[in-house]
Amino acid sequence: MKTIRTILTYTLWPFFLVATLASLKYLWDSGVDPELATFYVYVGFFVVLCATEYLLPYKKSWLKNIDGQTPIDLTLTLLYFIVTSLAIVVVLHVLVWLIDNYQALVSLNVWPTEWPLWAQIVLGIIITDFGNNMAHHMSHEIPVLWRFHSVHHSAPRITVINTGRFHPVDVIQSLIVGAPIPFFLGAPDVVIIWYAAINAYLGIMTHSNIDFKCSIFNYIFNTPNVHRWHHSRIISEGNNN
Repeated sequence: MKTIRTILTYTLWPFFLVATLASLKYLWDSGVDPELATFYVYVGFFVVLCATEYLLPYKKSWLKNIDGQTPIDLTLTLLYFIVTSLAIVVVLHVLVWLIDNYQALVSLNVWPTEWPLWAQIVLGIIITDFGNNMAHHMSHEIPVLWRFHSVHHSAPRITVINTGRFHPVDVIQSLIVGAPIPFFLGAPDVVIIWYAAINAYLGIMTHSNIDFKCSIFNYIFNTPNVHRWHHSRIISEGNNN
């Protein structure tokens, strides 16, 4: 049993990432609207991770509502799903519409559209994450923005159900700073959608209370192993990660 648990801790993280992206591609190929397909996979994956937390927890104590935060987490996450997730669908629709109708007029047209799609997606991740990381850094360093972002960091436990523990202003600020960069560079809509999906699925795994051993992936992605340091109550640790 211990051997099986060890195997799962090392293989589940990459398996989940590949499975979610494969499911998304299947829905797209089946004719489901890309933005809605992204949302459907997200909700299904959320349920899977909730169940996995009880089967393979990182900390069993985090499964208990000893701090009384579970109702708050559930309420904020529900609001996040209803408001923010639908807003993301709308934002993606708007970005796709803008790309189709106006990008040629305002973009720098420097995007390497001749590259293979996988290479464009990797480039899109790097460039868009640069904007999102800048927005995140601002939310930690600018006091007025920290007041909103601190809602997320106030959770005493890190679990799937507090993935959505965000203030709407925090989410909007991130979209405003990060989203326009690939648009103005001339990125095609398929790259934008793939980035949004990968970022969303990695995000809920990052906040899961699952005993993942991410190994080499810790040096490439924002994994649960790394992100728990970011939620440290010691400022010098959290602000440096």
